[in-house]
Amino acid sequence: AGMLGVEGLSPMVPGDLSAIDGLREDDAARLAEERIDSVHALAFTPTARIFFNTVYGLHRICDWQDQALLIARVGRTNALMLREQYFIRGAIAARNEALKLLAAAGEAQPEAPAAPKPGTTSVVQDDMLKRALHPLAEDRDIERLEVFWRSIPVLAETSTGKGAA
Repeated sequence: AGMLGVEGLSPMVPGDLSAIDGLREDDAARLAEERIDSVHALAFTPTARIFFNTVYGLHRICDWQDQALLIARVGRTNALMLREQYFIRGAIAARNEALKLLAAAGEAQPEAPAAPKPGTTSVVQDDMLKRALHPLAEDRDIERLEVFWRSIPVLAETSTGKGAA
């Protein structure tokens, strides 16, 4: 190995992927072979690359990446809180919830919020809420993953209400 110049490479530890629900130890080991050894790597590795280089189905890959992207965007602790308290399991659901809340706050198309103006506490809280939700609402990586998610026929039918009765 020394002649090939690879002695500096450390073995990959799939333990960081333990935060992903439904990803077993053998799945993490297989992903590590593809150099996907962390939540961040799972979140930002192209979905198509994982699909074509592994035996995993698109539904499973999208689910894992959805969870990983939420952890990457809001942190492990906040992602766990969203899962336990609000039943938001992934970034797609978090983004959809952010869009709903922004629309309910009178902002159908997200724009950069203005600095808080002196006034009532609710105005300041609304501005803080908008500022906190904008990154999720405008996240292109989440939008891209949602395109893959919606391309799965069963999931597309159930998310639009056209699924089996």
